[in-house]
Amino acid sequence: MKKVILLTTCMLFVSSMAFAATTIDLTLTSKTTTGGEVRAHDTTASASTALIGKNSTGVGTGMITSALGYSLVTQHLNGSKAYGSSYDSTSMFVEDVTTIGTVFLAKPSAIDTASFVDWNEL
Repeated sequence: MKKVILLTTCMLFVSSMAFAATTIDLTLTSKTTTGGEVRAHDTTASASTALIGKNSTGVGTGMITSALGYSLVTQHLNGSKAYGSSYDSTSMFVEDVTTIGTVFLAKPSAIDTASFVDWNEL
């Protein structure tokens, strides 16, 4: 299920990254926070702008993009793992969340697998 969430998030965000900001951070701060939204314009996005993607309640996403590629991380706040991937790898990466219910998610630091050096490869 978590892989499906990550792949769906990837398809929604990456297929429209030309219209979105170069960094996207939909991290959550509590279990009751509704999932964030990404709209089609990076500076004037509003409820009337085309919706690119939306997370479910309790799901956070961090992403960095450029003309050369992308890297993204996703986590469910009640989950025990965070998942990530990038354009230059066919692998998915996983990292254990030390305390369930805390936000482990952070934007990746690079558009390639350098963001996942200390993570386990699936």
